[in-house]
Amino acid sequence: MALSPSFNASQRRPSFSRPEDITALMGEPNAMPLKYFVAVDGSDDSLCAYNLTLKHLMPRTSNNIVVGHVAKEKEYLPPHMQANNIKARVEADLVTSFPKSRYELHWMSKDQGKSTKEQIVRAANEKTVDFLVLGFQGRKGNKAQGMLGSTSDFSIRYSSSSVIVVKNVECARALVNAGGRAVKFVVCVDDSVGALKAILDALRLSKSSEDKFILLHVAPLAQEQLQLSARIEAVRAKYERIIAEQLQGRNVEFRVVQKTAGIPINETIVSIVEDECADFAVLGADGMNHKSAGDGSKDGYYIGSTSDYVVRNAHCTVIVSHAK
Repeated sequence: MALSPSFNASQRRPSFSRPEDITALMGEPNAMPLKYFVAVDGSDDSLCAYNLTLKHLMPRTSNNIVVGHVAKEKEYLPPHMQANNIKARVEADLVTSFPKSRYELHWMSKDQGKSTKEQIVRAANEKTVDFLVLGFQGRKGNKAQGMLGSTSDFSIRYSSSSVIVVKNVECARALVNAGGRAVKFVVCVDDSVGALKAILDALRLSKSSEDKFILLHVAPLAQEQLQLSARIEAVRAKYERIIAEQLQGRNVEFRVVQKTAGIPINETIVSIVEDECADFAVLGADGMNHKSAGDGSKDGYYIGSTSDYVVRNAHCTVIVSHAK
């Protein structure tokens, strides 16, 4: 997807590109407050994303929230999708939930020549947030299985922060209403910096020592054709060391699953996420690109495309972690 000339993708948060910096933060993931940008448009999915952030992700005393909306003059929209009504509802929630220093309403008029999705991502980037939170689909809703809303699709690719895509309204509502139960994260790992950032993001979103983290590595069949650092033995050693040195006291399982011939890695990940009844699936946006012999499409290991597939097909909320 081509960006319009006015969009500047270089508006970035401080870099997480050095593996040692990310790993060091795992020991104290909550040392710094988090800042969320939630995009709302009155749709069921965006309302669910907003409620998940407000009631589940925000309650730490130091976290902050920006609620953003691009206002369009469309008289045919139902009342609950009108900009003023959305703003009134959100403001009423925030005023009664947090001090003014912890929240911001960011209402934008639709700019000529810029798409709504560009304005949302630009605003989130300029606010240097940690997480951009969106519903899977927007006002148009009810797309076919796996059809991602255009704003969510654009955000995953061009946001400088990690993106939380709220997929299943009922699952998200259950999490909001679950009280203090343990939350389960399935984090896909490999030899990439993005995988390390995915672990850090999961740790930063965790609220309880009882939360479960499954670090999942789906290993390609043609191991001998991978770089040494990407092979099963090296990946296992890397994450067992991280668990021992940085994740003591956490409920962490490192799991290696060998890829099955004829079944793509992305389908294997979604199947495991579903079998585990995970609350969150977490993946790096930019991972390895180790291609094996043959056509590369079936046995290739490219977690960038895998994250795209998981966002579209997993039933739980998906976090796409950006490391830059």
